[in-house]
Amino acid sequence: MKNGLYVQIKSEPLDDNRTVFLDDLGIGALDFSISKEQRLALMQQGENATEEFLKNWPDKKPTTSLMLSECS
Repeated sequence: MKNGLYVQIKSEPLDDNRTVFLDDLGIGALDFSISKEQRLALMQQGENATEEFLKNWPDKKPTTSLMLSECS
């Protein structure tokens, strides 16, 4: 499900480049009564999405002329 925050992040190139997107499997952020299987599935989704994000990390270049190295 794509909510307003997803749309906002995808429209900002700098935020998009530093955000790990993962499938929430339809489980709400305030659903505190999920099963062990659901919890493990969410953890696996997070692990997979993070690994994929980090595989491509060197290719994710900031789209602005201001680099962190210039701030120090």
